[in-house]
Amino acid sequence: MQIYDYCVDSISLIRKAKNAKSLGTLGQIENAANPLKQKPVKVLYSNELIRATQKEKDLVKGKTPYEILKLAGIGTKKLKDGTFALTEYRQPSCFTTFADLNVDEPPLITGVTKILKSLNLLNTKLKNTGKIATVQDDVVIGGKHALEDISSLKTIYGSVIVYANSRQEALELLAHLKFRPKKVYGKLIIIPEEVHKL
Repeated sequence: MQIYDYCVDSISLIRKAKNAKSLGTLGQIENAANPLKQKPVKVLYSNELIRATQKEKDLVKGKTPYEILKLAGIGTKKLKDGTFALTEYRQPSCFTTFADLNVDEPPLITGVTKILKSLNLLNTKLKNTGKIATVQDDVVIGGKHALEDISSLKTIYGSVIVYANSRQEALELLAHLKFRPKKVYGKLIIIPEEVHKL
């Protein structure tokens, strides 16, 4: 039994959208190399409300971080240097956070240096990204997060997706979080904050 649900993957929709007319709410994509070139894309969001049940809370109670990640559908892999990689990092579902399940998040990323897919920090209670240095796909920031420092992130092979109402607001948030990567291969994608509230 797993504690996560398969909800609309808006990040995949953003990255794969070829026909903006076929999707829903307007977002903004900016080319990191040339921020003056903007390409609108529409994103579909689910408004189905899902909350953690007592059964789900009981399911994770007393479990190790590895077991909790597995229940959330997140795989782990030990690397040659003794550190760990996660297949991805995200909350258990679109509307259920680890905090809703009474799970402390920092132990979930202890010893983790690499994320093999996306690092989704929407609504996270993490204050920092620990020792995570490499993300093989997108980094997503927004919602009611507790982040203070993401300076560990050095190489992002995907895009940086920020929920903010303007480019300036997104850049200010990234500066506040000490985001100074060596290389980002993708784009800066800005999604209006009101979209997140749907």
